Amino acid sequence: MKIGIDLLLVIFYFLVVLIIGIFAARKQSKEDFLIAERKLGIFSIATSVAASFMGGGILVAYVSYVYQFGLAALWLFVGIIAGFLLLLLYQKKLKRLADKEEFYTISDYFKFKYGKNTGLISVIVVLLYFFFFLMIELIAGGKILSSLLEIPYAFAVIIMAIVVLIYLGLGGFKSVIKTDVFQYLIVLIFAIVIVFFVTNGNPIPFAELDMANMGFGTSFAFVILGMFGTFVAPDLWQRVYAAKNVKTARKALYWSSGLVFVFGFAIALIGIIAKVNFPNILAEEALVYGLSNLLPVGILGLGLVMLFAVIMSSMDTALFVLGMNISEDIARNRKELSKKQLMNITRWAILGFTVLSVLVSIFIQDIITIALAGASISYCLIPAIIGSFHFNLKRKAVFLSVLTGIISVILILSLGYISPESSLIALPISFVFLLIGQFVFK
Repeated sequence: MKIGIDLLLVIFYFLVVLIIGIFAARKQSKEDFLIAERKLGIFSIATSVAASFMGGGILVAYVSYVYQFGLAALWLFVGIIAGFLLLLLYQKKLKRLADKEEFYTISDYFKFKYGKNTGLISVIVVLLYFFFFLMIELIAGGKILSSLLEIPYAFAVIIMAIVVLIYLGLGGFKSVIKTDVFQYLIVLIFAIVIVFFVTNGNPIPFAELDMANMGFGTSFAFVILGMFGTFVAPDLWQRVYAAKNVKTARKALYWSSGLVFVFGFAIALIGIIAKVNFPNILAEEALVYGLSNLLPVGILGLGLVMLFAVIMSSMDTALFVLGMNISEDIARNRKELSKKQLMNITRWAILGFTVLSVLVSIFIQDIITIALAGASISYCLIPAIIGSFHFNLKRKAVFLSVLTGIISVILILSLGYISPESSLIALPISFVFLLIGQFVFK
């Protein structure tokens, strides 16, 4: 194992995050643990959203796409911003309804609108989506930490999981928000410093890359992936629920889109510089190889801290959403529970998902396939969500729409046809069967 300033910086970062998370848990109410008492301000929401959206798996995949396609990969971030703007069209109705009915999850919305059965099938979608998402973060973090610090991959995965589990189990949603705010600020500052060092203060060599070689099909798929993946993100809905009011939620979404794009552009520069300096490496190695070979000792530690800030802010979000799915959407669906019981069940569920995801991520390490599968499964909900704000949809039609979407994703995965383009299949399938259900069912 490499012992030096780089490792010490990573250890120091882990300790700071733990302290912030633990202090966030002090003197908190049960509603603090579950939804931060629905009192979050613009800054807390915007930085938390930005931190959780830029996960480690997305980072590794995104830099590899930049390495391969140049700045055309920024179409993904154009799509993400479009997703924020799309949610802005509906956040006013959503926030008021969430406050009135005390929603905690996106499945609460489905249960309220279309009944328990549809609520439960939406839970399946969210569980699969966020379990894939959690695995991506563990795999990406494990590979990066084990490669740069020369420690076993499994050991790296376990370290990250333990750190997140401690502060998340104590502080819940409030700890997620507090640590995310710190982690986004770290990420943004360090990204700027790292870009400066990898360029050695020289101009960015944009002209040496073909910026339009992705092709229309892949570019369009990236925009759709970003837009609808953002719009239907359960953690983003949860932050809208947690906002102080409608005005706060609206402004936070605007700021979130800007913060996400700034970080995405900064990270794209690392992929570009890696391509110029190391044109013959594998695309998926661009991020780790670029950082480890272009950054001096000490600054490499900043790069590691930036990567783990991104990874852990996404891990805690995924684990909390999964925990709430079990407590709020499954356990509470069977019988009435007190806030204390919800907290306890959420904690146990978080522990269970942490152990399961660590075990699975040790044996399955295909980030790209898992990322596309996770995004694809989330699209099953989109036609029903958008339709619910405009039309009187039938319960059975919505159930059929979500179910057929899930089946379509399972089929393309089993046939091995997953790609940016094919991962969109659940969207048209769910839409078509929603229309069929509207005409067929009474």
